[in-house]
Amino acid sequence: MDKRTKEIIGEFIKWFKSNSKRDHLKIEGLLLAGSFVFPDKLSLNSDLDLFVAIKDNGKRYRGIKKINDVDVDYFINSIAQYRHDFEKAKETDRKTFLYVLANGLIIEDRQQEFLTLQKEAKKYLKFTAAKGIPDPDLVLAKYFIDDLLKDIEDDLENGDNFAFQYNLNLLSNYLIETFCRYFKIGLVKPKYQKNEISKEQPEFVRLFGEFSESRSKEEKFKAIKKLAFFALESMGGKNPAEWEIKSDSIA
Repeated sequence: MDKRTKEIIGEFIKWFKSNSKRDHLKIEGLLLAGSFVFPDKLSLNSDLDLFVAIKDNGKRYRGIKKINDVDVDYFINSIAQYRHDFEKAKETDRKTFLYVLANGLIIEDRQQEFLTLQKEAKKYLKFTAAKGIPDPDLVLAKYFIDDLLKDIEDDLENGDNFAFQYNLNLLSNYLIETFCRYFKIGLVKPKYQKNEISKEQPEFVRLFGEFSESRSKEEKFKAIKKLAFFALESMGGKNPAEWEIKSDSIA
């Protein structure tokens, strides 16, 4: 952590303690996340994501405070609350908070509770990545990709620009998420996702670039179709013309 980052965090803590004197705050841990963990990734709009663990006082705090011309995006909770958020994050497809914990820089950790959560997050992400997509889910994913392609083609034919763009966005996002799940690539913030995919599947990134740079609706459809076919072939090919999934009924 560089000197500038230390100064920003120090100034923020000083401000927050002064602003919350009546809340009897006792800081037990600090975790830095996002671009400021990797200074070479800083950009014009980078904010400083700071997670603060406090002794439980029955409150949680969430906000943004500008310090030295940098937006400090802060999350202040008890460890019990972070543990609750950790468990809830496991139930979502985009496990952002788990990646925050796994990749964050622990600055202070009096009871090593952030360290415990970090180890658990890394273990859980490694486990879920190894699972990939179960066969029934993969069949359904391929069905949705094919169905969205058909909808986009119909929208283009019918001149429905609203539905065309809406479905195009749905499909492009769905392709990224499904492709990453299949190849066990972590889902991270959009500005980092390209790098994650490039490590394993650079051709997907190249084809996505062709799609994003296409101009006319016809070019966009041709490019998204090419990307979708590549993804489907990479994931074992399209579904057969007729298919069925059997599962147990819910009692």
